[in-house]
Amino acid sequence: MIENLTKQREKHKQSCISNNDNSHEIIADLYSDPTHFIFEIIQNAEDAKAKYVNFTLVDDSLIIELNFRT
Repeated sequence: MIENLTKQREKHKQSCISNNDNSHEIIADLYSDPTHFIFEIIQNAEDAKAKYVNFTLVDDSLIIELNFRT
């Protein structure tokens, strides 16, 4: 799954370069840390008023559980 995302990201980057679109460089600078998405998930959960966020790594999968307040 991560391999597919990496390939898609590279394809998008090449498309940007071909079209003289430098937005990929801005995004790359903002999210250069490959684990930054974890902070984004936590922030999104906080914005949605989740009670908790649980991360479980199983083999090659990351399971994310959220519990929202009612």
